[in-house]
Amino acid sequence: MLQTGKQFYKLVVVAWWTFSLGRAGPGFSIEDKARMFRRYGRLSARPTGGEPSTGLGLSIVRKLVQAMNGELLCESNPGHGATFTIRLPRPASS
Repeated sequence: MLQTGKQFYKLVVVAWWTFSLGRAGPGFSIEDKARMFRRYGRLSARPTGGEPSTGLGLSIVRKLVQAMNGELLCESNPGHGATFTIRLPRPASS
């Protein structure tokens, strides 16, 4: 608490937990990045291990992250892999 005269102010510091995962691979085009978080969104980039894809994974992760007031970001260039970052707000200490 900070007191100035007869007014009290509570100082709140907003901090974030940040988690990043980078992978080599085909990367994502601009068009793919525009639809990658949609349900059943099929992208031009295919899984590199030949595994099946339903188009639900990233949409589910995005909903969970948003439910925790966080952000899900993707940095990628075609042919250079991708890095996904999740940022979640950390509770301010009392």
